[in-house]
Parts: sequence; C-alpha cells; structure tokens
Amino acid sequence: GSAGIVTHATCGVGPVRGMHEMEEVLYAVSGNYLYTVSEGGTATQIGGQISGNDIVSMDDNGTELSITNGTNGYIYSADAGFRLVSSVNFHAANTTTFHDGFFVHDRVGTNEVFISDEYDGTTYSDFFQEAYSKSDNVIAVYNHLQLLHVFGKETIEFWVNQGAPDFPFRRQPGAIAARGLASPHAFAVEDSAVFILGNDRIPYRLNGTTPEKISTAGIDRLWQDSNPISDVSSFAYTFAGHKFIVYNLPGRNETWVWDISTGLWHERGSHDMH
Repeated sequence: GSAGIVTHATCGVGPVRGMHEMEEVLYAVSGNYLYTVSEGGTATQIGGQISGNDIVSMDDNGTELSITNGTNGYIYSADAGFRLVSSVNFHAANTTTFHDGFFVHDRVGTNEVFISDEYDGTTYSDFFQEAYSKSDNVIAVYNHLQLLHVFGKETIEFWVNQGAPDFPFRRQPGAIAARGLASPHAFAVEDSAVFILGNDRIPYRLNGTTPEKISTAGIDRLWQDSNPISDVSSFAYTFAGHKFIVYNLPGRNETWVWDISTGLWHERGSHDMH
C-alpha cells in the first residue's frame, strides 16, 4: 500500500487540476475554481471561473499567483483578488514559470516564448523570442536553477537571462538537447534535477543539459506500444526518506513511479473511497 488514501481536504467537486505553495499557503485549482487549503484541511474558495477540466500550470512571483490552462491566463493576489489576464498580448499558453521578475510562457501552436512585464502578471508587451534550433513548436517552459528550459516536441533549448532590452532571455550557445517532451506536463523536478518523459516514450533525468535514461528494458518495451502518451503528466514527492517521480498516463490507464533512491519502478493502482 501507499500513503494518500486518507482524505485531508475537500475542494469543491474536483477534479484537482493543480496545486502550488506561495508564501507558505497552499493553493489548489479544483474544477473551475481556485482554493486555499489550510494545514488543518480547510478549503476556502477564493476565485473562479477557470475554464476547462485539464491540468493547469501554476507559479508565483512572491505576491502574484499565475495560472495557465492552455487557453487563458489567470492571476491571483491578496491585494487584488482573482482576475482573468485580459491583455491583448497574452496568448494561449500551456505553462507558466517565474524567472528574474517575469512570468514566462510558451505560446501554443508556435515556436515562440513570451513574457509578462516585470513583477506584473496582468500586463504583457508585444515582445517574444523564438526557439529556432529546430523547426518544432514549443510546448512548455520551466525555470530550473536560473536556466530556462524551453521544451519543444523534438528538442529542449536552454536559455539564460542576457539582459537584452525588451526580451532579456536568449538561448545559451550550444545548449540544446536532441530530445523532445511527450506532452506539456510530462516533466517534474526533484533531487536538484529535471525529469522528463521524452517524445521517444523513454523517461530521462536531465544531467545539466544532457538527458540520461532512467528506465529499464521492461519499462521501455511496455511503453513502446501504440497506446497514447500525449496526455501524460508527471510530479514528484517525498515519503519516508525516499523521493519519487510519478508518471500518470491517462490514455493508457496507468500510473508508474520511479524511486530515485533505489532506482526501482512500481505501478500504482487507484482506490476509490466512495
């Protein structure tokens, strides 16, 4: 058995689409609404409507919480409450990540990355930068250890803040991984590293900018069949001194977990308490 079968909090009717901690407060998107969840398990609705039912991406700049769902952007702050980002220069984005004062996003269906104004998640200027090492679209972005990971369908580019006017982030010369991301949410961060499910259906740990395979031959054979992986999502957690990377594959009705400490894999089942 595994931890997690006892209810801690109930946030609306679900599904829970994302969670994020900002300033020691846990925020959760459940269904179409944003909640705070207290340490004791009390959920309080603080915003909505958030369109769709799929996984959202969340990050913060210390005072503002940014949420994207592949279509719209939303901002919450204690001072101004919950708002839809209405700037004409905000575009549909799968992901949001905070980097050096800016919220950074992928622009869905393009090879472009765009940013908010500095420390203002509601305002966007008409500036963007293209990922052009290969002609694949950008599907996700993530800031890890001051290195902006720009995930494409076939490549990963690594950008740094070069202080350029209007758009400060540029690709680090020579920093490209010839491996794409299986889906916009097929990555997780733990143990000072980024873990991904690649577009070749193989899970990797990024050693700096180099993908290193973490799967076994058995996992490789299992995941190479025709069942879809385009909706895979990943997350990390720690329990009993072990750190785990979880790959949830709805299209296959499977969840697989890798133990970083032991290098062992196991498959998870589901337990419906109702």
